[in-house]
Amino acid sequence: MLGRHIEFIKERQYVMNVSPATIRWYTSALKWLDSEEPTQEELTRLVVRMRERGLKATGRNAATRAINAYLHWASGATGKCGGGCRRLINLLPNVRVTNQSEYHFWNLPALSAMPVLVTADFVWSEGETHFSQHRSRITSYVYNEPAEARSHRLL
Repeated sequence: MLGRHIEFIKERQYVMNVSPATIRWYTSALKWLDSEEPTQEELTRLVVRMRERGLKATGRNAATRAINAYLHWASGATGKCGGGCRRLINLLPNVRVTNQSEYHFWNLPALSAMPVLVTADFVWSEGETHFSQHRSRITSYVYNEPAEARSHRLL
């Protein structure tokens, strides 16, 4: 754990008197951060790492709330967090696949600095059985970072 992370947790523990469970929550969430002052790009990669490692939406949201608390504290802001505060923003679309679906991450550096997510979802037709021939809908999610703004495009 990094020095500022430890300082944040100690301040929460001794000054704000948060519970031991909250300390464990902060400790667990801050393990995702690789630096004391992450850039927006590092925060974006953090969200991708969480998804790649299979963190459910509830786990990602819990970690994001704890990391946002740290980022707010690290910014020195005393009131509500505003535009000057770096916040962890989930830029990825919410992708869900069914039990009959498959997904795969591909590293294609020529196409994207981040892994490409490809999903294949069955498209069931009337009268179709599990073992009969059927179609799949293939969707690719590629991270695209143009010069002016960060965005995602759907191929």
